[in-house]
Amino acid sequence: MILTTKQKNVLEFIQNFILTRGYPPTIREIAEGLGLGLNNIYSVQRHLKVLEEKGFIKRNHKKPRGIELLHFKLSNAVMVPLVGKVSAGFPIPAIEEVEGNIVLDAIFIRDTKNTIALRIKGDSMIGAGILDKDIVIVRLGAEVRDGDLVVAFVDNEVTCKRLQTDREYVYLVPENPDYKQFVLRREEARLYILGKVVGLFRRLD
Repeated sequence: MILTTKQKNVLEFIQNFILTRGYPPTIREIAEGLGLGLNNIYSVQRHLKVLEEKGFIKRNHKKPRGIELLHFKLSNAVMVPLVGKVSAGFPIPAIEEVEGNIVLDAIFIRDTKNTIALRIKGDSMIGAGILDKDIVIVRLGAEVRDGDLVVAFVDNEVTCKRLQTDREYVYLVPENPDYKQFVLRREEARLYILGKVVGLFRRLD
């Protein structure tokens, strides 16, 4: 699930509050605990509504402490930053700002410090099951081999392709016959493998 930074902060505050006190916080306590002040209680209510709609919490509006965590223990969850977009067609300039966060169970992520999520733009990887607007999970600096799906910088632009190599060249191969592969010499400075694609996230609505 994708969360904004503010939604993530509210969710983590609820988690920590329950872990340390054994019961859920009130809306007033969330506002005060996040340093928002009582004038921002409506903002907290809005974030709680979104978290409930996304299935992270369940609320009983008849109780002041009526917040219940759902699905999994948040102590087993990790937040992976969603960073800009990745071209899966023709390269686009890399975007570095964080759009939000993907919440995943820790069982799926080995190295949380070096893992990011990137949004796909284009259809050049449809043969690998990666569609336009999908989000790929990328392990930065991971060892890559021929046949791996990678995210690479080419001329300071970023793209998602399948990696193939020989003694002289690196090939970034699309999974759509309508697109041409990138062919680069191994020593070319304009090529940098950012990381290996290790997961895929897709909204169905």
